Amino acid sequence: MGPNSTEYWVALLYSILALIALLGNLWVISTVLNQVHNKFRLNMNHKQHRKRTMQNSVTVYLLALSVVDLISVLPVPFLVIDIFYNEWPFGIILCKLMFLCEGANKSLSPLLLTALSIDRCIAVRLPMLVSLRQARFASFVLFLCFVFSSFFIVPILYISEVNDMLDSNQKIHSKCTVEMSHTFDALQLLFCYVTPLFLICSVYIVILHRVYHHTHKNLASLAITNANNSHSNISLSHILKSSASVVTFYFICWTPYWSIRFFSMFQGFTEIMENISMSKHNLPTDNHTLLIATKDSRMMIAYPELLDNDENNPTDVLMNSQQVILMYLVHALPYAQSAFNWLFYSFLNHNLRHSSTYGSSIFPRLFCNNFCSMTRRSSHLCEHNIPIL
Repeated sequence: MGPNSTEYWVALLYSILALIALLGNLWVISTVLNQVHNKFRLNMNHKQHRKRTMQNSVTVYLLALSVVDLISVLPVPFLVIDIFYNEWPFGIILCKLMFLCEGANKSLSPLLLTALSIDRCIAVRLPMLVSLRQARFASFVLFLCFVFSSFFIVPILYISEVNDMLDSNQKIHSKCTVEMSHTFDALQLLFCYVTPLFLICSVYIVILHRVYHHTHKNLASLAITNANNSHSNISLSHILKSSASVVTFYFICWTPYWSIRFFSMFQGFTEIMENISMSKHNLPTDNHTLLIATKDSRMMIAYPELLDNDENNPTDVLMNSQQVILMYLVHALPYAQSAFNWLFYSFLNHNLRHSSTYGSSIFPRLFCNNFCSMTRRSSHLCEHNIPIL
């Protein structure tokens, strides 16, 4: 592996994720806006209007999620340049804007996912509360999420700055950095990861319990045949897999990152990365600042002679190399969520997946699962507004 091969692979990974997020979220945004526009052009009766009004909350949340995911990958080109040149040449304004984009991904996106999950739970458990699933109420919830997330974004914007840092060869590099207190990190961990994860898991447990109970109740009352039971089992299995995928994907993408943040509150990053000579500044484990920290590690891996008091022990060099690659991958996971969120919350939906064919149709019943087309027996779930997502 050449001296710069790690940078090329990391840049390629980040670029692919950014491209997927860009195309996917732009597709969702354009599709949703087009369908909303077409909705107002159609002549519809009162019943149809009521059904679509009940879905307006999903429209707001889905659109907001796509916008936030799109914003979160905008700094990737700057990160790639920083990785290649070990330098931040863009100044303080773009430095703060990059933290703004990352802050939206870390703070606002989990809140929106939680709000969307609770909205789906209301649709299942309390379908008569139509007012809680209208666009006006969803917009109010979106505003609250924005205000709450700003308590974590604004301090970072204020403190972030461009600092001169020394590498292991005593060479000065300009870096975009931020150093927050452990109290701030603990609060962000609690309210932007632990609480949303707990609420999302709890909400989907309630949804699955409701759907399971509703399905078996109808099967018993209708006394359907074994063949139809088989279809229903397929439908229920689809619900379980789809719901589990939402929670699992969130857990996979954010747990490694927040675990590092949690660990760094008790142990400095210089103790995590052994045999790495850090600068006098204490770098936190934000996405790009961790890349800055691992950059020094990469330099010592590629050029062992830069290691202070080192015996050129191959074991130590190999260990450092593995740590660097691991950290790069861990901090690519939040970008992976931005890249594939639109798949889980949009592309799994039958109507939105076929939007290119039915572009002029009314706004689809988002998050009503595909099993409504599998079997006519299970269609009563959608008729009673029991979506899977």
